[in-house]
Amino acid sequence: MNPINGTADNDTLYGTEGNDSILGLDGNDILVAGPGLDTLDGGAGDDQFYSRTTNMAATFDDGANLVIGGAGNDRFVGGLGNDSASGDDGDDIFQGEAGQDQFSGGTGDDQLFGGVGSDSLSGGAGDDTIDGGADDDRIEGGTGHDSLIGSSGNDYLDGQDGDDTLIASTGLDTLIGGAGNDRLYSRTQTDTGDDGANSVDGGAGDDSFVGGLGNDTAVGGTGHDTLQGAEGHDRLVGGDDNDELHGAEGNDTLEGGDGHDLLAGGADDDSIVGGAANDTLIAGPGLDTLHGGDGDDAIYSRTTDLASDFDDGANLASGGAGNDLFAGGLGNDSVSGDDGDDTLQGEAGEDRLTGDNGHDRLFGDEGRDSLDGGAGDDTADGGADDDRVAGGTGHDSLIGSAGNDYLDGQDGDDTLIASTGLDTLIG
Repeated sequence: MNPINGTADNDTLYGTEGNDSILGLDGNDILVAGPGLDTLDGGAGDDQFYSRTTNMAATFDDGANLVIGGAGNDRFVGGLGNDSASGDDGDDIFQGEAGQDQFSGGTGDDQLFGGVGSDSLSGGAGDDTIDGGADDDRIEGGTGHDSLIGSSGNDYLDGQDGDDTLIASTGLDTLIGGAGNDRLYSRTQTDTGDDGANSVDGGAGDDSFVGGLGNDTAVGGTGHDTLQGAEGHDRLVGGDDNDELHGAEGNDTLEGGDGHDLLAGGADDDSIVGGAANDTLIAGPGLDTLHGGDGDDAIYSRTTDLASDFDDGANLASGGAGNDLFAGGLGNDSVSGDDGDDTLQGEAGEDRLTGDNGHDRLFGDEGRDSLDGGAGDDTADGGADDDRVAGGTGHDSLIGSAGNDYLDGQDGDDTLIASTGLDTLIG
């Protein structure tokens, strides 16, 4: 190793054809690696490092220096080779080029740019800005409030600690927010999955995710998360706390998790699952399927045809124990309750409402509706138009209202009330 040493002044030092050790010392130095395998140490000043066609190992001292120590704000410019550079206390700038570079920022507020090649970039302790550039990069923010950008390629972005912003781009990117309150964005690529490749995982904080053109999968984690899909067929998973999920365009799957969640479908045909707590589920204009879960849920249909199985109340799947509320929309809605005492409210469409095991209240409203109370002591009112109303096995109250209705009390001691139409009553 050929030693090349500067002075306490501002030096410009060039490497030779061989393998050099270049030491700048105290001044604001410019260190230029040669064609060999060189090691550059700027020293304490605000130094600049340049790699031409070499593989260079550089430690940015207190900024953009090569060895540990110093307090400078340094700049590193890589070359065609595979460069390695580490900062320290300063606010350093790392600029890679064609090689597979490894940059570590240190404790300052650093800027790292990978350039071409599959790079490994780590911000360190400061509030860093990191852009992987072309190819498949691995980017780690560190402990500060960092901004991580995937750019082109299939990138892995991990914000780690701090309130971070992670932006995916054109590749199949993996985004992990970490422990802070993070914002995650998907622009034009496909993001998928929590465990494995191509994931968006918010982590422990209160996170925000905005999807892109691809089919995104976002997992919020343990905080109070807001997940927004976009144009693809997205899967949004809220996690343990009280989350807000919005499907947007595409056939989306929304899963709220354990908290008291708000889940809203988008423009197309969505599957919406609330979870264990008391959730609010809102269908969009598509043909949506809603499952509230075990809690006391409120399920709303706006302008859609809705297939909904009210789980122990107003839920979609079997099981659960909630007392749920369903409010229908303009479409033809199909709703089934379970063990809870549920309220099922149709609207303008030809609705099918089934109460199941609880003491349920069913209201058909407009349209030719089919109402079935199920096993509990139910109240069922067909509403306008010609309805078919069945009581089930409990002691039920059936009301015909307007229209020519068919009322069948079935088992139990029932009360059947005809109204203005030509009704048929079977006790």
